[in-house]
Amino acid sequence: MKGDDEAMRARFEDWMKQYGRTYQDEQGKARRFRIFKAVARFVDVANAVADELGSDVCMGLNEFADWNDQGLAGMCGTKHMSEDQYLSMVGVNQASDKKATKQTLQKQESKD
Repeated sequence: MKGDDEAMRARFEDWMKQYGRTYQDEQGKARRFRIFKAVARFVDVANAVADELGSDVCMGLNEFADWNDQGLAGMCGTKHMSEDQYLSMVGVNQASDKKATKQTLQKQESKD
């Protein structure tokens, strides 16, 4: 797992450079890294599920990859975003895609 975390940290650093992201302190950077890591895993899992389903959907990381669901909900003008709303917002729209993505995420979380 250490190698995975190092690879994810390198991915985060590359993403920070791509989007010109800086943080006030290491604590803030660590908090944003945890969010980024969760979002990146979600994107990776969603893309794997799309491949399994034969879908052409391909998700990626954008400038909001270090925002949590509350930040995204606020940007959308709401106080809370359900899991289904979040999945729809990030491009997982069909019910079968949502179910498969949720199941794969649960398996991934149980491994961690």
